[in-house]
Amino acid sequence: MPYSKDVNKPLTPKMKQFCEAFVENGCHQQEAYRTVFGDVPNVRSKASQLARNPRCQEYIGFLLDEA
Repeated sequence: MPYSKDVNKPLTPKMKQFCEAFVENGCHQQEAYRTVFGDVPNVRSKASQLARNPRCQEYIGFLLDEA
């Protein structure tokens, strides 16, 4: 059975913070991830995964439209 993401599920507070930091710092994934989660191993990979999350993409799009 393929993995499906529930796009109707609300963002977690950390995901929301990541999206806001992403927009505030000029769309730099790694900087946004470090702002929220600190300097952890595999920042590049984890930031990319979060930025590709459909729920995050929708919220980032909303934030960019408002800016």
